[in-house]
Amino acid sequence: MVIFIYVIYITFLDFKQTLLALLFISILFLTSIVNLKMNVVTYTSSNSSIQNIKEGISYIFKKIIVRSIVTIGLLTNFCFWSIFLLLPKISVDSFSFFKGSHSFLELAFSVFEIIYCSIFYKYLVVVTNKFKIFNITLILQSSALFIIGLMLLLENVYLSYLIIVVLWTVYVR
Repeated sequence: MVIFIYVIYITFLDFKQTLLALLFISILFLTSIVNLKMNVVTYTSSNSSIQNIKEGISYIFKKIIVRSIVTIGLLTNFCFWSIFLLLPKISVDSFSFFKGSHSFLELAFSVFEIIYCSIFYKYLVVVTNKFKIFNITLILQSSALFIIGLMLLLENVYLSYLIIVVLWTVYVR
């Protein structure tokens, strides 16, 4: 169903109409900032995996803060996939000066994803307040998506492309 929505989004919306998505992303950004102020108590248990999944699902539905974070995360990912699927078209239309513009964006995304995952695994696995880390990265992601959209409006396509490459790597976290 989501892919169907993306196809409609890409096929029928003009680039200027997609600025509405920027408004949506900015709302997500503001909501994620509000959620940064909330505190969540986490715990660990030694139950089976299925029991942990059941407890996790019930926890999501019981706690309003977790429901809002999950919702914001899902919506941010929806916006990410919208931009991700539009990226080849944006690269061809806006950055035709560099034939490999889309490939380079994907390469930067992949390389920094590996780097960030290594950093998270090595240093942040011991952090106890993972909720705060999630909120901070959600704010970074939302703001990166928002600014990516704004950078497409710049007249200087070289500067626009450079900033988008940097922001695309920030989006990874």
